[in-house]
Amino acid sequence: MTKQRQTRIALLAVTMLLSGALLGLGISDNASAGDNKIDGFVQPNLAGVTVTVLNSETGSSESTTTEADGYYSFNDLKSGDYLVRFVKSGYLSELEEWKITDDGSMYDITMTEAPSGSTSISGNVSDSDGTVAAASISLSSVTVEDSWWNGTDVGYTWTTTTASNGSYSFSELPDEVFDVRIESNDHYTFLGSGNVGSLENFTLTKIDTSNNQNVRVKDTSGNTISDATVFMYDTTTSTWTNSSKLGGATHVLSPVSASKIYIYAYHTGHTPSVKKIDSVTAPSSFDMIVGENSAADDSVVYISAPPSHGAQSAMPKMGSKIIKANPGPSASITVTSDTTDMDGVHVVADGEQVNFSGLSSSSPVGVSYYSWDFGISEAETSYVFSSGSHVVTLTVTDTFGDISQANVTI
Repeated sequence: MTKQRQTRIALLAVTMLLSGALLGLGISDNASAGDNKIDGFVQPNLAGVTVTVLNSETGSSESTTTEADGYYSFNDLKSGDYLVRFVKSGYLSELEEWKITDDGSMYDITMTEAPSGSTSISGNVSDSDGTVAAASISLSSVTVEDSWWNGTDVGYTWTTTTASNGSYSFSELPDEVFDVRIESNDHYTFLGSGNVGSLENFTLTKIDTSNNQNVRVKDTSGNTISDATVFMYDTTTSTWTNSSKLGGATHVLSPVSASKIYIYAYHTGHTPSVKKIDSVTAPSSFDMIVGENSAADDSVVYISAPPSHGAQSAMPKMGSKIIKANPGPSASITVTSDTTDMDGVHVVADGEQVNFSGLSSSSPVGVSYYSWDFGISEAETSYVFSSGSHVVTLTVTDTFGDISQANVTI
């Protein structure tokens, strides 16, 4: 089930504008200054709601908590587009989209109580060496709430952490089927499901070195960058993992066998690089080149699709970088030889060679493959046409496997 959401636009109260004008008062231009005061209420006069705003472009975020009457405020939000999530234990989370241009009050948000029941469960989390302390256990209900990803819901979630002896407990659960997600340092993410009465003990798998991916980061001149940031996203479990360091300049990641992963390399002053591995089957060592893709954005981490398995409840950030879904590549053809342009049609003599370039195509994750409809798979090519009208099509594929097409008429 997908919940309908609305977009809110902050506006100045008309009466305040009129009063200021009639009294001859100077009103500051907050849209220019970029610091805006935004407030609102959460109903039914709901106190203790955490309201978090996330700038959709910069990734900057801040949170506040509603007061006894459900009132909240932010005093210095920059103008721009925001994702805003309202969260309180016992209530279904709400996601809003704000376009902030000036001071203003938002429409009231009404939150709905989450499901509850009378069932209590308890158990233990362990691995091959014994109990696991400080593991995060999340149980997701069949009742959905808004996640951080617009259009992608998530089951209402109960979360707890295992004690020093690996034990955990939940109470007041409804009698239904839950999805289970368990995360712990030094272990692979555990996913499972079952009726509440069948949930008890869980066994985690320790991270091992059998599939280590050793990454060296270099610039476009081949110089090693020892202080790069390297991390991994496992699409199977929607899990992010930072690399560890081997020696002075080798970044080590340890994915689980058969997982589909994306490996990212970032360094200040260089555009980032990303590598896709469809199925991890063995250890590997390779270089990643930063600064190569001018369309990449150092402040954004792109993923192939919104997270799943409960991970969509986590704020979409990796460190200070905002996480976004890949927009896909943009194919583009440039005719590099001389032609006569007649209303967008390139006219040449019968039998004349025409040169083409696809290098103006772009992708924030990098273009990995070019395919011309006359059988060439290079970025630049040429072709000799006979008389008549010919539509030339270029298909570009990006690192994530998304495609885009462009065409010209000769």
